Amino acid sequence: MKLFLSLIMLCWITQAQSSQDIGVGAMIGHPVGFTAKKWVKSSQAIDVGAAWSIGPNPHFMLFSDYLWHKTDALYFKDTQPLDFYFGAGGRMKFDDEIELGVRLPLGLAAYFHDRQIETYVEVAPIIDFISKTDLEGHLVAGLRIYF
Repeated sequence: MKLFLSLIMLCWITQAQSSQDIGVGAMIGHPVGFTAKKWVKSSQAIDVGAAWSIGPNPHFMLFSDYLWHKTDALYFKDTQPLDFYFGAGGRMKFDDEIELGVRLPLGLAAYFHDRQIETYVEVAPIIDFISKTDLEGHLVAGLRIYF
């Protein structure tokens, strides 16, 4: 199952490299992994990720979110615009059993070189509801390059 879902994501990312509105990259923090984002409108996007939780209970997970952006919501040092974004999505965690949950990401993103490079920080509370009920949080920093 993990291999099948990883192949689906790899195909999606490979297709993504031919479009100007799709970025691929990496994230560090909790969890660590790979990410891709596709803009569907000027202020809305879909992101996906394949990541690993490292620590006392390591596991693999896949997630996807629908994101709404507020462009230039804040400024860093009065010169660097930052987008604020929020969203809703789902997460599938492969632990002893497969767990499904809801993700609610909040983040700030900065863009460079005519929006070809995106850096971001994100916090995402997760409420698992299938195979067990649990509350978890993600805190990551990431980088995406748009092709």
